[in-house]
Amino acid sequence: MNLIVAMLAYSYKKHHKQRVVLYLLSTLSVREISEADEKYSAVISAPFPLNLLNLVLGSIVLGAKNPKVNLILLHLYFIPVNLVCLVIFTVY
Repeated sequence: MNLIVAMLAYSYKKHHKQRVVLYLLSTLSVREISEADEKYSAVISAPFPLNLLNLVLGSIVLGAKNPKVNLILLHLYFIPVNLVCLVIFTVY
């Protein structure tokens, strides 16, 4: 039993010293996966009421496979969000 406790204590001590490095490495590995795709991000990043437009416009983005079309659709989706936030900020 003492041997197992000693091994766990040693492992914890070793891991505790490197916890920041291991955290940053895991963060970097997740970042690569979670970055927006330049061709298709408009299909998945639309806010709730506007994501219903994906039934029509999503097929256009998927069919075009063009980063410019994706960017235009993202701007179309987020202009109302920006305007609402601007109004709330101004009123507040």
